[in-house]
Amino acid sequence: MKRALKTAVVWAMALSLAAALPGAAEEWPSWRGPHQTGASTETGLVDSWSLDGENLVWRADFIGRSTPVVFDGRVCAIGRVGAGIDKQARVACWDAGSGEMRWERRFTVYHTTVPFSRVGWASVVGDPETGYLFAHGVDGHLWALDRDGTTVWEWNMEEELGRYSGYGGRTHTPIV
Repeated sequence: MKRALKTAVVWAMALSLAAALPGAAEEWPSWRGPHQTGASTETGLVDSWSLDGENLVWRADFIGRSTPVVFDGRVCAIGRVGAGIDKQARVACWDAGSGEMRWERRFTVYHTTVPFSRVGWASVVGDPETGYLFAHGVDGHLWALDRDGTTVWEWNMEEELGRYSGYGGRTHTPIV
């Protein structure tokens, strides 16, 4: 229950931030923000909210441990979906203003010792210049996805480098 609440809290905060963005606000394309400081220079951001709807513009049914990113009018994240042999990593993007899902990609989780509850540990990161979204999966894949969620390129680091996930399933957020 605590994990579900934490996930909901992160999403509520991200969506509250997204609600403030469509005007001319600063984008948040990576988990540490536009300046990699973890701080925003914006003013007038919401200072209170609740899961019951205060300042909540929209809500998405999504399970993940990472920080969503907000850029190019989108909110994007990596998480997990499925059970048993159908376990998958899930990368999705929503319209920041309406919450309408723009696209979703699912990737099979294989060749990993990572507990499924830790899929989606690393945050996705957006490149405002190209509009690409970069995602690092627990199985060693690094994907570059375009605005429509189409794979631009994919790198299987496990095959090429013998790379496995870090301690406890930790992966790393790409740096753009």
